[in-house]
Amino acid sequence: MLGVRFLLADNEFTHVDGLLPTHHSDLIVFERPRAWPRAFYSSSIRFYQGASEVAQMAYANPGRPFAAVERSDAEAMSTLGNVPAVSIPDEIVSARDYRLSSNSTRFNVRATGPGMVVLMEIFSEGQHRVSVNGVPTSSVRLNHAFIGIPITSAGDYDVTVKFEPAIWPLARDLSIIGSLCWFLIIFGGIYLHRTDVAHFSYSI
Repeated sequence: MLGVRFLLADNEFTHVDGLLPTHHSDLIVFERPRAWPRAFYSSSIRFYQGASEVAQMAYANPGRPFAAVERSDAEAMSTLGNVPAVSIPDEIVSARDYRLSSNSTRFNVRATGPGMVVLMEIFSEGQHRVSVNGVPTSSVRLNHAFIGIPITSAGDYDVTVKFEPAIWPLARDLSIIGSLCWFLIIFGGIYLHRTDVAHFSYSI
């Protein structure tokens, strides 16, 4: 729910704490002013152990995004490099210029220095590819569930995340092979049919 900005409810819900009604019709549209941005830059990283601890961080400062790495996640810890640790208040910059497709998210974000870019989409090992300014880049799991991208210096960044299941290359290759087989069967059948017709005509 951290990044959910709008919620729909029946007309019987005229008031919900922390939400602002923005539209009344068959349903009421409520807006969460404290919703996290879809993607953002954080100037520092925090650390936690277990889902309950990262949830406590979110509840402690409602509407204040952060980037946190689980201490037991050795791979994520090894990629932090020169990202500052636990600088509070950390500087947060929302991403902009989103371009979404059926299997990719692209956006621009400004970094004020080394830090982390957080994309509020599910991190799944081996199921997505990340590029920053056109260069393939590693990603880590942040905030227990989301995609984190280390940033080494200040600047403007064009970030693209493409979601490709690990089985995708195999499925693509099998699809190509299957298409070639159908091509050979169809045109082979046509060739044999024409050969038989020509042979029959010659015999007559």
